[in-house]
Amino acid sequence: MKKEIWIIMLALLFASSVSAEPCNIYFFYSDTCPHCAHEKVFLTGFSEKYPEVEIQWIEYSQNYEMFEQLSEKLGTVPVGVPRTYINGTAFVGYTDEYGEMEYMSAYKAYNGYRNQIEKALIEHAIKEHNISINQSCEDMPETKQSTDYFTLPLVLILLFMLFAALFRKKIKARFMVGAGLATLIVI
Repeated sequence: MKKEIWIIMLALLFASSVSAEPCNIYFFYSDTCPHCAHEKVFLTGFSEKYPEVEIQWIEYSQNYEMFEQLSEKLGTVPVGVPRTYINGTAFVGYTDEYGEMEYMSAYKAYNGYRNQIEKALIEHAIKEHNISINQSCEDMPETKQSTDYFTLPLVLILLFMLFAALFRKKIKARFMVGAGLATLIVI
């Protein structure tokens, strides 16, 4: 009886050590897919920057059985490339645009926004490979900076200067200074 308990304990220990191995990153693509080509460029840059992170590059049409098995194992629908699996999270499609983590129930996977794939890759690199990654602004979603709040004050100042130049003789200097200060205060 003791022997059987030891065998079971060793088997459990071995099973836990096997499951503790880091998850691989799988990238399924097609040579004829333009979205796949864009993601290839992105993933190539990431793997050059962080060579410790291993990405499995798998051509979809030549390895459909593997694609189907992995999709079934992770509970996703085995349709559509590019398909990226990172630590059990599936991303379908790819766009260089930034977006929120968006679940696509038809595929049972997340939309392949670049920033979301990059975030998952970075989390994988930190967790599994203990890589120190310096997250800069390029790792964050791009936000378009609006300069509209500069437009109105600039137009008002230019109009005031034009008005002052045209009617310089008729306007007293004291009034010009007061009007200029009032314009700046309004702005």
